[in-house]
Amino acid sequence: MRLPTFYRHFLSRVQVIKYRIISNPLIDLTDIEKYAITKLVAFVLGASPISAFSEEANEAASAIFSSLGISHIEIETVLQESMCSNQDKEVESILSSLKGITDNNYLNTLSDTCLQIANISENKEVAELIIYIFEKLK
Repeated sequence: MRLPTFYRHFLSRVQVIKYRIISNPLIDLTDIEKYAITKLVAFVLGASPISAFSEEANEAASAIFSSLGISHIEIETVLQESMCSNQDKEVESILSSLKGITDNNYLNTLSDTCLQIANISENKEVAELIIYIFEKLK
């Protein structure tokens, strides 16, 4: 059975959109992806008092939050929610929400920033978790 022209055209356009370049995260990412990135960065930043109070770590996190258009109120809400939830469920939620990002340049930049913050925190478990998450995404 042959699909009508409209559906064939629609399906061919869907296949073309498989790879997205993230040049402007504010515009190019979905709200779900922005929220997941916020959860991830907030988790890494809050992993240790060292990173939470580090100017370098806060600047790196702020740069990501700003690129996403995330307000301080939204960040605080995400922090509160992630502190009260199961870490394994949070990781699965983040992975699930970010699986649509296929731009390796953007993923590498995000991974490098998260690892930078994790290294400031001196928390090897968090650094290993970041590596695990980004290996799953690539």
